Amino acid sequence: MLYTKKAFTSGGTLKDCLDALNSINEGLNIPRQLVYHYKKRFMQNLSLIQNGLRQLSPELKLPCNSIEKKERARELLVIMDNLDRVDSFSQKFYEITNKTLFTLCNQL
Repeated sequence: MLYTKKAFTSGGTLKDCLDALNSINEGLNIPRQLVYHYKKRFMQNLSLIQNGLRQLSPELKLPCNSIEKKERARELLVIMDNLDRVDSFSQKFYEITNKTLFTLCNQL
């Protein structure tokens, strides 16, 4: 999840972002193609993620569907980051929706 978040929020290229993260996490060396794949899946699942967030915390103010998808994804990542630790968020999300954040899902 960290790599996906940084891929959305970094100002530079995906390669620069990965080089920086892989230098911090030596031995991990996640390839650019895998991060691109997860980034694409996250973008495809924005509605599912928003519905899961509504179920987790109904009082949250979520981004409007009319804004650009990439901006919406960034805002959702910030919300998810502020809620709780990401790993526990993923677990709670799975318990509620019975789906993972990166599941292949076109529509709910």
